[in-house]
Amino acid sequence: MNQTYSGRAQYRSNVYGPTGELLVAVECRVGARTAEVVALVDTASQWCILPPALALALGYTSDPEGDTRLHTRFGLLSGELIRLPVVFAADEGQPAEVEAT
Repeated sequence: MNQTYSGRAQYRSNVYGPTGELLVAVECRVGARTAEVVALVDTASQWCILPPALALALGYTSDPEGDTRLHTRFGLLSGELIRLPVVFAADEGQPAEVEAT
């Protein structure tokens, strides 16, 4: 399946977020939230990981005994895999909406 997107946005570098410095960051909306957040762009990453405060704001609770374990820059994290829409803001053209896990 080929996807095409007509918008574009400038990325920001060296942004400090709740989880530390983001080397390449973009603005996006996650799930049902209308407020934009700054997110790390890692094109080699298989999964998106929500900061705990954002997950709680979306109604998800922390589950240290979750069935999924991921090795991250913060060490081994446990939790669950969920699918959420992510809308990437566009400076020009249309925003891009994707389903992220």
